[in-house]
Amino acid sequence: AIIPIGVYMKYNLSPLSAFRMGYAYTTYDVDDFGEKIIYHVIDVDFMYNLSSYLYGHNAKRMMNVSAVIGGGYIRASLSGEKMDVWKGQLGLNFDFKPSPSTHLFVEPYVEAMKGRANLAVSSKTYRDVVYGVKAGFGVQFNSRNDSLKNINYDGKIFIEGGQGITLLSSDDIGRG
Repeated sequence: AIIPIGVYMKYNLSPLSAFRMGYAYTTYDVDDFGEKIIYHVIDVDFMYNLSSYLYGHNAKRMMNVSAVIGGGYIRASLSGEKMDVWKGQLGLNFDFKPSPSTHLFVEPYVEAMKGRANLAVSSKTYRDVVYGVKAGFGVQFNSRNDSLKNINYDGKIFIEGGQGITLLSSDDIGRG
């Protein structure tokens, strides 16, 4: 299991949709090598609010569920070896708002990668599958110049910090 730490910025395009960009950093020890694999990850996601679609937009709703689809880039490194990997991802984001300007989220996801992100596996597999759960806390900021002032539920910009657990399997899809 891998424990990534990330920072995300989400921009609400409409009551139904949002655009999210993120950066995550992960490192874990590799027993066979006595070293660490380091991952730098950049994600770009489109989020579609299923709660608003099914039940109508309600700015004061305490819980929302959104479908997430996106792509990303991973820079993996181990013992001087570096690998650049492109990926696609799907997930479900469960978002709970304890106050008008904050939210907690849990997001199970699955990712498919074109390339071998797990450098610790010495196989000829060139596709990896990753699945896991992100969880975090978000703060909503004003979308105008006074960006540190909290606003109502209909604000557009959210800054999120997250942490989660990721499981990586290099042999799930097959050979490239």
